[in-house]
Amino acid sequence: MSGAAAGLFGYLRLALLWTAIILSMPIGILPLLFLAYFFPRHVRLIAVWWGRILLLVSGFRVTVKGAENIPAAPLIVASNHTSYFDIFIALGYLPLNFSFVMKEELFKIPIFGKAVRTLGYFPISRRHPRSAVRSMNELAQFLRGGGTIFIYPEGTRNTTPEPLLPFKSGMERLAKQAQVAILPVAVLGGKATQKLPWRTNSFTVIIGKPLPPAAENLTAATRQALERLLATEIPPS
Repeated sequence: MSGAAAGLFGYLRLALLWTAIILSMPIGILPLLFLAYFFPRHVRLIAVWWGRILLLVSGFRVTVKGAENIPAAPLIVASNHTSYFDIFIALGYLPLNFSFVMKEELFKIPIFGKAVRTLGYFPISRRHPRSAVRSMNELAQFLRGGGTIFIYPEGTRNTTPEPLLPFKSGMERLAKQAQVAILPVAVLGGKATQKLPWRTNSFTVIIGKPLPPAAENLTAATRQALERLLATEIPPS
């Protein structure tokens, strides 16, 4: 495919994605909110298909490796964050029922903020220590009650050439406070979608082995585990 054709195809895929997102608002977000209020156990099913359909219409396929490493226990899932598609990938393909931990600012966005709050996602504050402590206590209680949370420990999307940004310290404190393991999950392919035309048609999700809360320097251990997973050479499909 020529450069001009590839560029046109990339913009077409982007247009398809945004069309699907807009059209899915009434048939995706509203059912999610309804189920969250009245049938919370079924929310996960709608979220899975929403994430998968959005990736499908934008021309991506997703492969998951290492699902056998997921223990039957409450977890903190820690993943790298390089792409706008990461949330759809996690919702659609990670075989876990989890709640996201998101920046507090996202909860102030009209409609979206209400949706994620209703779905049971957790805000975390970077600027207000008292609010951050309260959020950590709520998260620890949720984990001790059997819940699983999904965190991007870098705190923001990584658009640098480096595989990972520095990690925030809250993840380790939370794991030790709640006494739950951290499950490293690497998403490969995201950096190739940061500029148009997208230079990939696929993502690979690699699930590593859980790290116990008693591990020494848990933040560094999680980072090292993700770096090893991100360095995995994926054979051509």
